[in-house]
Amino acid sequence: MELNRRRHLGIFLDEFDQVVENFSEGLQWKLIADLGSRIRALRKANISSFFATHQWAFVDWRIANRIEYYGFLRGCSCNKNYSMVREQSLISDLPIGTILLEEKKVSFGIFRFPRILESHPAVQITV
Repeated sequence: MELNRRRHLGIFLDEFDQVVENFSEGLQWKLIADLGSRIRALRKANISSFFATHQWAFVDWRIANRIEYYGFLRGCSCNKNYSMVREQSLISDLPIGTILLEEKKVSFGIFRFPRILESHPAVQITV
């Protein structure tokens, strides 16, 4: 991949655990391994990956080990293997419009964001 210092791209994948399921086999297992090796190359090319899931336990460990930052919204489960957040109530009791952001096992804090006005994304791909 060619490094482009002027532009930045973000890729958002919802229900990520369905894309890189834990306990995969065959071709899917090989494709997940390939994705794991490419995540670092994406960052170097100014491409950020944002993955959303309710349970990190359902995500293949080869990918989960490469995630550097987490954002927890109310209702998701913390995984003590990947997160320094030890109390589920810290996440479960978050008010709407609040996210707990964590740099993997380094530090975490609360971020509040304003209500999003109804608007449509510039580009949306549905598979």
